[in-house]
Amino acid sequence: MDGVVGALFEYATTDSGLDEPDQLSVAATGGYGRGVLAPFSDIDLLFLTAEEPTPQTLRVVEYMLYFLWDLG
Repeated sequence: MDGVVGALFEYATTDSGLDEPDQLSVAATGGYGRGVLAPFSDIDLLFLTAEEPTPQTLRVVEYMLYFLWDLG
């Protein structure tokens, strides 16, 4: 899962054609963040942005969420 989230973040922030976001980080939470991800459990991610994220940042977050949702 680390590879999928990392590759998706890299693609969404550099190669997707979206503008580069300002001040965006992704943190794993829950069982995934603790390193005890159970089979078929949810992947809990926390998107850290500026207090008022830019439209570019919101587009990248939305892109990642839709992509992960579509993966199931």
